[in-house]
Amino acid sequence: MPTARELDEQGERALAAWQATRSPESLDTAIRLFRSAYAIPQSDAAERARCLENLMSALSASAQNGSDAATSELIDVVSELLPAVGDDPVLLGTRGYNLMLRYVRHGSLEDLNTAVVDFKKAVAATPARSIELYRRLLNVSWASEARFDRLHGRGEQYMVIQQDGVERWRGPRDLVHPILLLETALGPDNELPPAPPGVLPQIKRNLGNLLSRYARYVEQRPVSARQADMRRAVVLLQEAMAETAPGTFDHDSAAQSLVAAVQQGRGAGLLPDTP
Repeated sequence: MPTARELDEQGERALAAWQATRSPESLDTAIRLFRSAYAIPQSDAAERARCLENLMSALSASAQNGSDAATSELIDVVSELLPAVGDDPVLLGTRGYNLMLRYVRHGSLEDLNTAVVDFKKAVAATPARSIELYRRLLNVSWASEARFDRLHGRGEQYMVIQQDGVERWRGPRDLVHPILLLETALGPDNELPPAPPGVLPQIKRNLGNLLSRYARYVEQRPVSARQADMRRAVVLLQEAMAETAPGTFDHDSAAQSLVAAVQQGRGAGLLPDTP
């Protein structure tokens, strides 16, 4: 019977073959081998940890290629680990991301709700000056925006944020909380290291999307405040476009968001009808 190390090495060769050829059969073989290696209880702790890491990497690759089975298996694997290791931000982010993949495909509100919680816990467990905080804030905004689009804040208590003793944000938590996080990340004194390449345009795009929704849907505020937030949303989306290369996903996504924000802002009377 092969040992865990032998199975793991065979799995690594199959994974390397997949990386070279993108053959689904190679990836399936790698997952099967890593799964078998991890299941051998006699292995030492270091060997099992390596098998688990390889299994999760292979499952992640398969999940991103559209495999529902790999997505669900990876969620289950992480769910089994979390009680033993606590709020590990990498594991929470992994589960949250795959829950979002499954939500996009199948629309389960339970998956979406759990993803929001996981991403928020990952942020809370990340050191305050860690560069990883940027992407984890993006994850919170991504999932929160998706839940607002699904529910429009129904059932949520309003969240109130004051700055220097003055109320600045009041609205559904799925809008107000991520807006505050992203505004803080963009602030000049956020005490964070420089953002990784390409992340700031993504933050501006997500913040622009959230502000556009906030301006349009939270109608209890003065029109002048809603108009100011709508204008800021447009400026942020314009900056996100300008800071990304044409033809890339980030550029096209910002462009689509900008067109939608302008059209919806004009339709709501929050932007002028002419440029």
